[in-house]
Amino acid sequence: MGYYQYMAKEKNYYTISNSISNFLELFDEGKIVESLKELDANAKNTRFLQVTNPIASSLIAGCGYNGNKLVLNQTRPVRNSDYMYFILTASLLKLLKKELKKSPNYLDELYSALFSRSAGPALTKISELTAAGYYKEQGKRVQLNSSKEEGMPDVYLPEEEFATDVKSFPNNDARLGDALNECRKEAGELFKLIKDTDILFFIHDPDRKHIQAALAEITKDLRDTGSINQDYGAISTLVVDDSYKAAELVIEIGETNSRLHFQSNWALDNAVDGLDDLLEKSVEQSSKANKQAVTWVWFPGDAANHAIQMNVVRYVTGLHGKVENNESLDGVVCYSISAVEENKTSIASDVYGHKLQQYGITKDNVNEFLEKHLSMKEYLIHRS
Repeated sequence: MGYYQYMAKEKNYYTISNSISNFLELFDEGKIVESLKELDANAKNTRFLQVTNPIASSLIAGCGYNGNKLVLNQTRPVRNSDYMYFILTASLLKLLKKELKKSPNYLDELYSALFSRSAGPALTKISELTAAGYYKEQGKRVQLNSSKEEGMPDVYLPEEEFATDVKSFPNNDARLGDALNECRKEAGELFKLIKDTDILFFIHDPDRKHIQAALAEITKDLRDTGSINQDYGAISTLVVDDSYKAAELVIEIGETNSRLHFQSNWALDNAVDGLDDLLEKSVEQSSKANKQAVTWVWFPGDAANHAIQMNVVRYVTGLHGKVENNESLDGVVCYSISAVEENKTSIASDVYGHKLQQYGITKDNVNEFLEKHLSMKEYLIHRS
């Protein structure tokens, strides 16, 4: 779906891919269609900011609808990063189908996350599926816990000494699109006024209220004076040309011949400082299940940047020392995946802990697992 274009030409067939079929094995197809239609309509109404959830975005771009059925009918490009997450999720759903069907509460939460507008909830659930799938492929019995199992670890392993709670490092890539989507009204008003130019917006603060205030101030300046300043507190601006490639998000507005480049530029201090809290919560949740803790920490998008954030956490915060000094924490698995170009992904990981080798958890087999499920082959399925 992401790298090729198929059309359902036979009138009596609903053509889908095996990856889409993996979703339909677990979720009601009619409900999926209604969710996607609603998300797409809302995105079109905002005119500028789109769905940042990679699963919903991939399906909206890659599918059409025939009544309450999905039909593979790509009408717009699927972003490489979205397709990467889509394929990984499809492969993990197939692997964990039995476990997911035994956990209806978790399955309900998974649906809500995968078909929400924002990337955050979806990425959180994908990271949980990744850890659970890794353990299952090792031959371990796994159970996925929903928020209704209050205080319990995300991945419970009944026959092991340990359990796993999965944390997503709150990095810039994962937060930028969601922050802007929360400011759709203010952004829409501003975007109407920008014409025939490329403008770079450095976002210095991910707080929604601060971004809203800055966008409103920029809009006022444009209306009152026809120009904008460089510094608006949470946002600074710079005129660039269309060759600028460093922005995480680019919005093209054809009717005003403009491209708006958004680049996160806030410090990692708060996220790094919060790592101790993440680890402590993970230990608490595993302890509630009478287990040792093996914590997984996902760094979305960091692999494409030479795992800079992962290395900051490892060396600046002394992550390995934190593991050694906590008797209830048997190890930490840090990992990141990034789509670096079409049909190619980058993987980075750091596996550390005095008992992880005993548990069969190694950097090599974590990477092998990710490579395998990021490389699932697609084929067509014709349905009558």
